[in-house]
Amino acid sequence: MTPDDYGTRWRLAAPVLAGAPAVVSGGSAPAARIGVGSAHINGLCLAQRTTVLGQPVTILISGGDTDPSTFEISATGLLLDVTGVQGAIATGGELAVNKSAADVALGSSGVSLGGAADRFGLQASSVLLRGVHATVRDIVVPNVLQVPNFAVRVLARAQSCPTVSAPDMSGKH
Repeated sequence: MTPDDYGTRWRLAAPVLAGAPAVVSGGSAPAARIGVGSAHINGLCLAQRTTVLGQPVTILISGGDTDPSTFEISATGLLLDVTGVQGAIATGGELAVNKSAADVALGSSGVSLGGAADRFGLQASSVLLRGVHATVRDIVVPNVLQVPNFAVRVLARAQSCPTVSAPDMSGKH
């Protein structure tokens, strides 16, 4: 999804999601909901494979710049329903693991993750993510999203976002 991200009021919950579970090849899969109160993102790429007139195409959404030090994209109230996330993580401040998902919220934003009391929740004051690759079911930005160099392209064939370089956690925020 994006090479680097740092944010505040970062939360993860395993809510009971409305509607059907994420459809994956050969069946369905549950999803986890990740919420970020405020995020600064360095580079963004989303690839959605589909077909048009029976031909495979990829809708590629990208933004940001190539300078790894700028964190030029900002988002508040970011919600992601994911079926998988990989990368390196460093948390700061208070970290609550196995918190009741019903009690997980994005600070004072009023944005709910919709978690149930019997579900897993994780809450951190701040987080730095590096080399993140996620399989995203849904993205919602109910507040502000600012993306310089925003582009949407339709590409022939099934394609993916460029690979992300190996995580370097030494420059932690």
